[in-house]
Amino acid sequence: KSDHTASWVLVDGYPFRADWQRHVGAQTPLVAIDDLASFQQVADVVVNQNIGFEATRYRFATGHHGRILVGAPFVLLRSELRAAPASRSTAQPRRVLVTFGGADFGGWTQPVAEALLQQLPRDVGVDVLLGPGATASTAAALEAHAQAETRLSLHRSLAAVAPWMDGATLAVCAAGSTCWELLARGVVPIAVPLADNQRAVSQGLVTHDAGVVVGWHADIDAAALANAAATMLGNL
Repeated sequence: KSDHTASWVLVDGYPFRADWQRHVGAQTPLVAIDDLASFQQVADVVVNQNIGFEATRYRFATGHHGRILVGAPFVLLRSELRAAPASRSTAQPRRVLVTFGGADFGGWTQPVAEALLQQLPRDVGVDVLLGPGATASTAAALEAHAQAETRLSLHRSLAAVAPWMDGATLAVCAAGSTCWELLARGVVPIAVPLADNQRAVSQGLVTHDAGVVVGWHADIDAAALANAAATMLGNL
């Protein structure tokens, strides 16, 4: 029995399955954040922010009347990203934003940044957002590269990302929730799905012509992403 006094409990994670939800939900109303519909939900509210996801994929226990909130109206955005982005000037320098999450487990940031510098025109800058979980070797390599190449700017463990998104012409990123943040700021993402739970995001981007998905991470490389960015810049 819990002694907490919360009005609601919100949970986000695949280990929190039906038995756990049932136990906690018996004491306090429960909201579950999900993006796979890979197991039965018994939460009072299920939030899946992925565009184009079919709510009918969710299975509920017999007699359960949980509410399902699916799609763009329920995208989870931090307060800094909910404000209207600043207007863009056609004279604004073109910049490509690179971000692969807080830890970049796939090690994509460095090779993508280097490939972009090789393939993009010399007047296009590259901003790299590096999260706190990035390896020391990745951070050191990017810092050295930024010192040698003025087109590359490295930004580490930022408390606010909206200014860098607002300054981007387009972005290269993992196909996670960052895509919805970028779209909220008016930036087109070139995304690569790095895990199964990012396939739904990728499909939503493609179906709604909201971004570019070059391919599954195991089937492409950094050069393919840089080429897609160069092609898109040439068409803008």
